[in-house]
Amino acid sequence: MIHLEKITKIFRQADKDTKALDNVSIHIHPGQIFGIIGMSGAGKGKEKGCR
Repeated sequence: MIHLEKITKIFRQADKDTKALDNVSIHIHPGQIFGIIGMSGAGKGKEKGCR
């Protein structure tokens, strides 16, 4: 089982912050198949690098 709880990812730049993920929670149970969809640049790949 995979549980991600309340994940937030913010990219900080000198003049502005961009929030890619905001309080995202995902629960994946054994045998479940899932996908993450969204527009280009929407943060789909960022959940892998969050700590």
